[in-house]
Amino acid sequence: MFHRREHIVCSDIFGEGRVRHGFATRSGGVSTIPEVSSMNVAVRMGDSLENVEENMKRLAAYVGLEGCPVIYSKQIHSTSVIRVTHDDVIPYPETRECDGYVTDTPGLLLLVRSADCVPILFSGEKEDSSPIIGAVHAGWRGTVSGIAGAAVRMMCDLGARAESIRVAVGPSIHDCCFEVKEDFVESVRQMAGKDFADRHIVKDGGGYFASLQRMNTEILESHGILRENIDISPDCTAHMSDIYHSHRATSGMRGTGGGVIGIAKA
Repeated sequence: MFHRREHIVCSDIFGEGRVRHGFATRSGGVSTIPEVSSMNVAVRMGDSLENVEENMKRLAAYVGLEGCPVIYSKQIHSTSVIRVTHDDVIPYPETRECDGYVTDTPGLLLLVRSADCVPILFSGEKEDSSPIIGAVHAGWRGTVSGIAGAAVRMMCDLGARAESIRVAVGPSIHDCCFEVKEDFVESVRQMAGKDFADRHIVKDGGGYFASLQRMNTEILESHGILRENIDISPDCTAHMSDIYHSHRATSGMRGTGGGVIGIAKA
């Protein structure tokens, strides 16, 4: 179940151990331009890099990992998931292109950015009970192409037990607001098959409405994640654009939120 805590929302799916996480709301940052205020984690709409970096520091503090370096990249709506360590804290993160991360290194904060797309956070355990975490940015292309499954596979390749992996699917656009056109439906059919598209895209009143949450849940379950280990935020970012940044609700005049996760040092 999701709950609000200060300027973030959290899931109780990860318990109270060393794994810390949160999903940003629009509050708690230092950005002042109305469209991006006040928590914004991407340089856009004239916001400054200094503001964005301070906002990232504040997000780290809100989840209890104050001072930890933040791992992020230029997101390209791919299925690219990389393993990261402290060596991947680089001066110019936007020169790296990917949409997901996995790590077993304590003291790093993984950030995936979104403003309607689905931020998904993962936490699992190795045989020795040490934690391993992941984070992905799942836009509709990444979702349909299976980026959530790619993260699970990498976590398991690094020693995580599939049955131990818990997943928090963060605030994102829901099917109440995600109206799509026929070319979208056809693209999903070509990428994932007609049955998959028909299960997750519903025609209603002459329009089509897609559920990225159901798509990602099916993909996660197909990779061995137990349904009871998947927690889905009920918050629709487009419907609640006063609380979350939403590209669709603002026609692109917005900031950027997302999710963060890290492992506290023992």
